[in-house]
Amino acid sequence: MTAWHSKSRLIVVGLLLAALLFGTASMVWFQVTVPSPVQEIQVEVRGTDATPAVPALALVSAAAALALTIAGPRLRWVVAGALTAAAVGAVFSVVSAVADPERSAASTVGETAGIIGSQSQHSITVWPWLSLAMAVLLALAGAWILVAMRSWSTTGVTKYRRERDAGAAAVQGASGAEAVDGGTGAVHDPDAARRDGIDTWDALSEGEDPTGR
Repeated sequence: MTAWHSKSRLIVVGLLLAALLFGTASMVWFQVTVPSPVQEIQVEVRGTDATPAVPALALVSAAAALALTIAGPRLRWVVAGALTAAAVGAVFSVVSAVADPERSAASTVGETAGIIGSQSQHSITVWPWLSLAMAVLLALAGAWILVAMRSWSTTGVTKYRRERDAGAAAVQGASGAEAVDGGTGAVHDPDAARRDGIDTWDALSEGEDPTGR
């Protein structure tokens, strides 16, 4: 198994990218200047406000990456597929927000400035582009996990089966050695001598001669 097929390595990569996606989505994406009769109002719009789907999908991706640590061979496909789908959804959400910043910032601008109109000036910061990069990388990581999982299941299951069979053979061999005395086919009973001694004492107590049996 190569380093890029390692289960633990890919899970860590998925968790790291999901965390970075969530972090960049929490930053200021748009800076809006709203004109007013008195003075211009500056409004900062974070990614969590512009498109709440992105941080939510980042959390879904992180949960899916964690679930891969305990998922069985069949469930892994579902979990990895959910991770990839969440990342692809985040890509489309970021692109949609950047393509129309006025619509994405309208709710926050309206709550902060109380004014919504086409006269507002919107500038895009670097953070939505970084979010887009993290979402794309996360989608690629999810797709690669779907490919690399084939080596996970065969390696783990085969090793477990070999160890289980070896253990069963050892237990069976030990049981056979205890049951057969010296390979003669006679069953060895360690309690036989003790039971004979008890029967002898009982016979003497009842007035019988055990040597005559």
